[in-house]
Amino acid sequence: MKKIVCDTNILISAFVFPGGPPEEIFRGVITQDYQLGISESILEEFKKVLIKKFFWPEERTNEIIELIKRNSVTVTPKLELKVIHDEPDNRILECAIEFKADCIISGDKHILKLRKYKKIRILDASVFLKEIF
Repeated sequence: MKKIVCDTNILISAFVFPGGPPEEIFRGVITQDYQLGISESILEEFKKVLIKKFFWPEERTNEIIELIKRNSVTVTPKLELKVIHDEPDNRILECAIEFKADCIISGDKHILKLRKYKKIRILDASVFLKEIF
């Protein structure tokens, strides 16, 4: 089973803008087509964005976080990287390394321009769905 880590914007898109590739990826996580790795720092950013940018109620946001947790593996990264200028993006890389992910799925240009980190491929959601599955 392929192991993936999704950037916060992919998780946000899966729930805020349903019907696109990010939602399809999360459905694949639920049906166990692939395994999602997540960290508390990614979930914290996810929660912050849903509440502050999209004005989601905290109760609904917490329900979604529980859904994600039930369908993923939570890791606690041991490394603290400073590869990307935008600090939260480094949390994605840290999670992927700790999880031993095969792929990072992102819509963030700072992460995507790396194309690969260590042996972990970095793809946008559409390319992931076309190339991997």
